[in-house]
Amino acid sequence: MMKTKTMVRNSDGLVVNIISLPDDWDDNHQWPVPEGHSLINHLGGSVGDTWNGSQFIPLIPPEDPRPSHMVPSVEVSFLSSTSCNGVYSLSETARTNILAIYTRIMSNHGLPGGGETLLYPDKEDVMHEFSSNIWVAFALAISDFVYALDQGQNPSEPIVINA
Repeated sequence: MMKTKTMVRNSDGLVVNIISLPDDWDDNHQWPVPEGHSLINHLGGSVGDTWNGSQFIPLIPPEDPRPSHMVPSVEVSFLSSTSCNGVYSLSETARTNILAIYTRIMSNHGLPGGGETLLYPDKEDVMHEFSSNIWVAFALAISDFVYALDQGQNPSEPIVINA
């Protein structure tokens, strides 16, 4: 048979470990408890919880501070380049790709592949043809939209781009 004990950091009550000890282990510390820590009978807490002296307070994971993670896509409407109209993903991968292509253009390296246009998929994997100028307007509009979300604003959709 084993006894289950919870190791708590004395300074703040943080549960740092749950250990099993032999049933014949006595509370005279046959096992050395690290300095600044205490062992208490295990009462159901988990590592990361806090012991307040009488009960465990569960760890509440922090919320993602960026509200944009909640918005999976956005509709984009171009006033002159209507062939680029679509609903585009706002996933981390999509935003990274949009920024990478924007950075490449702004660094005078042109579009990937060296052509005059770039094919880029919308959320439904429909390909749209972008020129460098249209891509820059698109990337800036996406950036502004995501920034507004992250600031707690509720930007309107669709994003309308005058390009």
